[in-house]
Amino acid sequence: MAILIWIVTPEKDEEIRRRRKSGYRSDILVVMAALILGIILPFGIIIVGVVLGGLIVWDIRERLGPVKGKSWRSELVVDSLRRSGHFRKMISLLIGGLPILIYEIWITQTDPLLANWNAQNMTISPPVWDLSISLGIALILAALGAWVTWKKRNSAARILIVWSCLGLLMLYLPLGLQRRFMLGLYVPLAGLAGIGLDFMLPRRKGLAAAAICLVTIMVIPTNLMILMGGIQAIQIKDSRLYLTSEEKQGLDWIAANTPQKALILASPEMGLYIPAYTGRRVIYGHPFETVNAEQMYARVMEFFDGSNDKEDLSALSDVDYVYYGPKERNIGEMMTGPEFIEVFSTQDLQIFKIKSLLELPFEKSVELMTIGSPIK
Repeated sequence: MAILIWIVTPEKDEEIRRRRKSGYRSDILVVMAALILGIILPFGIIIVGVVLGGLIVWDIRERLGPVKGKSWRSELVVDSLRRSGHFRKMISLLIGGLPILIYEIWITQTDPLLANWNAQNMTISPPVWDLSISLGIALILAALGAWVTWKKRNSAARILIVWSCLGLLMLYLPLGLQRRFMLGLYVPLAGLAGIGLDFMLPRRKGLAAAAICLVTIMVIPTNLMILMGGIQAIQIKDSRLYLTSEEKQGLDWIAANTPQKALILASPEMGLYIPAYTGRRVIYGHPFETVNAEQMYARVMEFFDGSNDKEDLSALSDVDYVYYGPKERNIGEMMTGPEFIEVFSTQDLQIFKIKSLLELPFEKSVELMTIGSPIK
């Protein structure tokens, strides 16, 4: 966020003069910042590019406004681009960030695993009315601030209008990643809201005071709800935040005694902990980061609720270990067979190593194809 805001922030006249004296040093800094931004936050490159593009169009429109005749327009466009600090930043942004962005788009389209993951990586924006309620009074004040900025022709604050308007527009483009473009949107909206309040204070102090009270009343409770929700979860030791001592022992055993590429079958809740604590893979973990998440979730739940049959047991050839603890028992009683070899156990936790049919004796392989027994 800091890199994104630094790149789009307009330079003051003194900074522009200093940059011209220093040659390409400032441009190189923007290239490096764009490279870092592209690596850690690809969507930031898109947001910066759109904002800078809007500012470039605004610069050109100002220079072309009073001029008549097409023959002069093309020359003025070139001259405007040459003088525009935003255009220089755009070039530096493309040099530093575009190669990374192109590579990431290419790899997510050509790699089968990443392509499947990307197909379900849908982050749709909330409905317009939901967004309006969420932004609340700040959105109304931002509209006033935008009007004040436009009327006063405040060139330094035009970035707030460009970023706010284009950012809100990007949220509802027909793309599957709409919500990603919400990144940093509250920064320009808060800036415009501040300008709106500043405009109201000397004119209508009562209305400005009411607006400040509304902002306080509407903003503070939402933050308190998040804090109180966390405090309550801590007080009741919510299982989504806490592990039992036995679960932690099981995770430590997995980290110390299983191969790095081991695949572990566990409940959806433990599927979030196992990669974080052990670095091992799971059938189902994070709902957005698991490839074929719906199918994998159904497979996990069917296994632990005991609805699986002998065909399901024989389909576990890709699983190396089964983690069966309190969270798994809450789902149901899983079915097991002779290919389940217990390798770790406590009072409420068992870890099984799964042997393939080829690893089992012939008579055990036949038994596997015909028998399944529940674990109590």
